[in-house]
Amino acid sequence: MNIAKFSGKLMELLGGATSGLCDWLSDALPALDQAWWSSLVLSSLSYQQRDRVERQGIDSLRQLDLAALLRVMDRNWYELSSKFNLTPQDRNYVKEMQSVRNRWAHLDTYGIDVDDVYRDADTLQRFLKIVQAPDSVVEEAGQLKKELLSNVDGASSPVTTMRWGICFTRLLGGKDRTMSRRWQHDG
Repeated sequence: MNIAKFSGKLMELLGGATSGLCDWLSDALPALDQAWWSSLVLSSLSYQQRDRVERQGIDSLRQLDLAALLRVMDRNWYELSSKFNLTPQDRNYVKEMQSVRNRWAHLDTYGIDVDDVYRDADTLQRFLKIVQAPDSVVEEAGQLKKELLSNVDGASSPVTTMRWGICFTRLLGGKDRTMSRRWQHDG
């Protein structure tokens, strides 16, 4: 199993989720409040996120990372779900996306079980549909799921574990998205 290929695709999909959510919120938040930046964005951010916004002079959703965008969506759920007919199941996927984002932002040397990688890809695909991401991005998530299923050799081990050490200089956004990898496949 080519671990670098799958992790790279999942990272690309996280970038697609960031763009998709940003576009969706850019349309949705102004429909809720004219002063949406201060009332719906700034007031929703954590202390650290708000400090970053102030220090860096961030004044648009495009400059926020996935964690901040997910927090904005979650903290404004009632208003968003009422206006845009989002379901309780949709909220579950927003919450799961927060876990997916955190897992991939804070990888350790113990790695991620291939079942979790598949589940993350599935959550991503469902979330991308909620935020009406381009069909091509949604289809990429579906294709990753198919590739993961076709590359798991269940005969060698009931649980296939992927382990690698990854150092991210930045998970999403910005110019520097370099990674260094050392990996092994236990199977």
